[in-house]
This record gives sequence, structure tokens and C-alpha cells, in this order.
Amino acid sequence: MTAQIHALPAREAVVTKRQLARTLGKSERWVEQRAAEGMPALGLDRMGRRTYSLRACQDWLASNHQKPHRDRLGELEARLRSVEERLGISA
Repeated sequence: MTAQIHALPAREAVVTKRQLARTLGKSERWVEQRAAEGMPALGLDRMGRRTYSLRACQDWLASNHQKPHRDRLGELEARLRSVEERLGISA
């Protein structure tokens, strides 16, 4: 009799928002914002926490579904110039 080895399918990594944020090096708020933009979620765990497939989220993020990075400093400088112009102040 010969032994046969069968490969089992790999388990999908299911993570919570906190775990996903830590894995990606982001904040939990960042994860919430991406979820609002359509990043896939699996559902809720028995504790009522939203769960995510790590692979699906990584694939979604790699597919350019990220919000473009804003130039926050540039935006603030432009607003400041606008206010200065309205007030007649020159910098």
C-alpha cells in the first residue's frame, strides 16, 4: 500500500480592521476611509467587528483604487494667499 499526499487549500487570511491597519502600516481610520470607497469586506465576526480578506484588500489597493495623495501644504498655502488678497495683506 502506498501513501498519498494531498495538498490542502490554503486558508484565506481573514483580519479585523485593526489587524489590517497594522499589516498595511496605516491607521484604522484610513482603513475605514478605504472601506467607504469600496475596499471589499467579508462581513462581521462573532464579536460584531467587520472582517476583511487580506489578499482581497491588497489586490484592491494594488489596482489603483486608492485616493490620490493630496498636497495638503499646497492647498493651505493657496487658501492663505486668497485670504491675504481679500484682506489686502501682502506677505
